[in-house]
Amino acid sequence: METRRIGNCVLFFLLPISILGQSFSNQSFNDSIKSVFFSQTSLNNSIQYNQNLDQLPVINLGQSNVLQLHFDYLSENYQDLSYTFVHCNPDWTPSELFANEYLEGYTEDNILDFQFSQNTTQNYIHYSQTFPDDNMKITRSGNYVLLVYPAGKRNQVVLCQKFYVLGKKVSITPLPSSSLSSHKSAHQINFKIDQSKINSSDPLNEFKVAVLKNMNYSNLKFHQPSYITGKLLSYNNSSMNIEAGNEFRQFDTRNINMNTTGFGVHKTLFQNQQYYCILKPCASRNTGTYSSITDHNGSGYMQSQNNRSPYSETDYSWVYFYLNYPIPDSTLNLYVWGGLTNWEKTPKAKMTFNKKNNQYVAKLFLKQGVYDFAFLSQKANSLSWEKIEGNYFETENHYSILVYHKSFTSNYFELVGIKSFNYN
Repeated sequence: METRRIGNCVLFFLLPISILGQSFSNQSFNDSIKSVFFSQTSLNNSIQYNQNLDQLPVINLGQSNVLQLHFDYLSENYQDLSYTFVHCNPDWTPSELFANEYLEGYTEDNILDFQFSQNTTQNYIHYSQTFPDDNMKITRSGNYVLLVYPAGKRNQVVLCQKFYVLGKKVSITPLPSSSLSSHKSAHQINFKIDQSKINSSDPLNEFKVAVLKNMNYSNLKFHQPSYITGKLLSYNNSSMNIEAGNEFRQFDTRNINMNTTGFGVHKTLFQNQQYYCILKPCASRNTGTYSSITDHNGSGYMQSQNNRSPYSETDYSWVYFYLNYPIPDSTLNLYVWGGLTNWEKTPKAKMTFNKKNNQYVAKLFLKQGVYDFAFLSQKANSLSWEKIEGNYFETENHYSILVYHKSFTSNYFELVGIKSFNYN
């Protein structure tokens, strides 16, 4: 008992007050942390600096693949930063495991790879970290968060990012969707799980299964199998219905320092040593017919048009978003959402109504690049496409099926299967 109390004390001092006892979210706790991206592959300086949404941030347990974390710290003064990992339950709350039960080597380390910005109006330091490495290896599968904080100050977390460690033990097979009464506005994600390698005697209680759409953690739900046949768990019922949404909107700010406007940009201004990008006004898309658009499923990439380094030579601008909406609605809470908001509902991306112009307006401070975005509204405890963007079954989305297992003798959930695919 005494050991457990000490462990909880350590965890208490590790986490900021705002997330104690809650699920972790992808977010920064410091306004100076910007442009956060994960990548599973080497980045090409001259082409793009992106997160490929076709791949969740996943490490395969016991294999050599790694993740790369990139972010900017908006300052001209170097900050000595450290990081650690926290093992989580499927709902992203901290698990009961101690750090030495899932980490081999160090339990924290310093971020040593950084570059100062060059020839930019906004001074910043670009940090990057590849993990796991020889100093700190992960030994158990599951959900994880990476926490970044000033060296020696674990209670002052400035950045939190989710990732997965997979110990594959089940196979997942997507199945064709069945007929739906709501087939014009929803996707039904049907699949079966072969758990022969686990051979669970109580799969209803030992497994947790979730379906993630386009990194939208606010809509994360856990599902029970429709039926069990031998070692096969089948999922095929109305609880698997997910609003189809719409293709993402886009804009391009790569050429702001070339005095030209990119796609989706109305005009660019340079005033008081700062760039401003005014996007073209948008309209609601919840009525009418579906229109096919090639998007990045909510992601994008950071880059400037003149072959500057995306790490240290790409500038920042204030980007202004406008949604024409003639009638103010006091019950409508709208947010700009996508990879540009770290896949989370954030107060900085909440839109306000401008009575003079009958528009909802928001602004975000973003690095040059090409971005996807959408206007999502608050609906219960999640974000919905229905009110502004609409739901169309033709929409192409990226889905990931996540399978967790916890036997009656274990004290944590293993991540035993992931299946990612595009669907429409």
